[in-house]
Amino acid sequence: MEARVRRKSSSEENRDQRPAYDNERYWTPKEIAALLRVSVDFAARLFENEPGVVILGRPVSDRRRRYRTLRVPDHVFQRVLTERSLFKVNQTPYTKRP
Repeated sequence: MEARVRRKSSSEENRDQRPAYDNERYWTPKEIAALLRVSVDFAARLFENEPGVVILGRPVSDRRRRYRTLRVPDHVFQRVLTERSLFKVNQTPYTKRP
């Protein structure tokens, strides 16, 4: 008796070829604002022009206000925090005078 080998469907093959960060967490501006203790508007402005951020919405028209949904991938969140932080890791914020 022959053993049958199940062939993967095209969707299963595509799932195997996805990037490693496909399963990473996506942050909302509200979550970021709560974590950093800033306003939601500031958190959205901080990330809206960063590469890799997902912005969902419709095109801007003259008569209607802009509605959009931002989702920030975890790797972008970590990169922006590292780039914009005042003190880098393992760097002392000041030097102690003798």
